[in-house]
Amino acid sequence: MTTPTAVSPLTTADYQKWHKGRRHYGVWYIPIDDDKVVAYCQSLRDELGELFADNYRRQWHITLFVNGFYVDNRQYDDDFDECILTNQINDLQNLQLSRFHLTTQNLGSFINCAYVGVKMHPALMQIRQHLGNHHQEIAPLTYTPHITLGLYRHAFDYDAVINRLNSVATTALDIPVNRLMFATFDATDLQGKLYNQHEIRLK
Repeated sequence: MTTPTAVSPLTTADYQKWHKGRRHYGVWYIPIDDDKVVAYCQSLRDELGELFADNYRRQWHITLFVNGFYVDNRQYDDDFDECILTNQINDLQNLQLSRFHLTTQNLGSFINCAYVGVKMHPALMQIRQHLGNHHQEIAPLTYTPHITLGLYRHAFDYDAVINRLNSVATTALDIPVNRLMFATFDATDLQGKLYNQHEIRLK
């Protein structure tokens, strides 16, 4: 893959070609409940504040699986419905997953945002496999567990952004995973809150 010359900034565009009038975009995620990890992520966001667009309101989280647009009647490849979601929920409940822990890693960048890396764990792949048994994920082919710090405010030089991220001291912190969440967000607000719909408690 060719390295981009610049990151992609958040715009005020409505992204109509993407959402096609659909409003509810669904994801499975791990909430960050630990106060120490929350404070750590917030300190990194503050330290790198010059890179990020204002008004990021999404809760601290690790995305597990991207379902796509939550609709009553599927029409497009990136749609899913209540039947698919119910099957996913039942599958995760039947797994009777035990609690586990993740670990933060160095900072990284996607084309549109900076993130705290999270070390891969077998439980993540197990969960994703079972979710994927019922629906094709709407996401890049390679899964990268991470905690988003913020979306870029300008089309900064990509190498300069990477150098800036590499200049920040990071810490390996333990992230306890006690529950999994399914939530939706407003597809017209890419920085908006996640609205929780379902919770799976781990043993």
